[in-house]
Amino acid sequence: MKDFKGKVAVITGAAHGIGHALAKEAAMKGMNLVLADIDYEYLKKVEEEVAEIGAEVLSIKVDVTEFEQVKALGDKTIETFGKVDLFFNNAGVVVPGLLTTPNMPTYHMTKHANVALSESVNYQLQKIGSKIKMSVFCPGYIQTDLDNCDLRRPERFKIDNNEPYYSSVEYKAGLERAHFVIRTGIPIDSVGMSVFKAIEEEQFYILTHPKYNQIIGDRVKTILDGKNPDVFSFLK
Repeated sequence: MKDFKGKVAVITGAAHGIGHALAKEAAMKGMNLVLADIDYEYLKKVEEEVAEIGAEVLSIKVDVTEFEQVKALGDKTIETFGKVDLFFNNAGVVVPGLLTTPNMPTYHMTKHANVALSESVNYQLQKIGSKIKMSVFCPGYIQTDLDNCDLRRPERFKIDNNEPYYSSVEYKAGLERAHFVIRTGIPIDSVGMSVFKAIEEEQFYILTHPKYNQIIGDRVKTILDGKNPDVFSFLK
């Protein structure tokens, strides 16, 4: 896609971080926006911001883990704008979808699943000759408030602070590490531009941190060489 003006972008997770950055960039490119997030208070603030830029905006409170709410998002989008030109499934795909580190097995499982799903759907679209193009965004650490996402969890996913793990030294150390790497990540303002540039170039894998390329390459080489994963080599 080369021309964005007057087209419609749907962005989930639009109230914070990457979703917010994508909304601003889309508005600056003249797009109309459908913004979705579970945090409706902050979503309305983003709506005001992009409306001032000139976008026509529809904001909807959506919990993307609820099928009926996602379906309603689609229905309302078509009812309002009649089409969708860009859909940002902004569900936290990050560079751990392309590599693996210690201590986060469940986290990595979900990220690898997101990348695999995107690849498989992309192959299927090519197979049937569809004009729909896909990209998968795999960023490294970016300056967002991702480390505060527990505050916005749906009630059924809230952390049980009575669980011993959440008062453990290991958990607290992990939180401190998360705070540090996010606060020292790349500026959020660069994200929107890089994503839209990749979309213009029909680029499937969108990476933000060249320093991870070697790690990703080493992982693939380890697999092809028939070697076992070695945590000590990884941590060098």
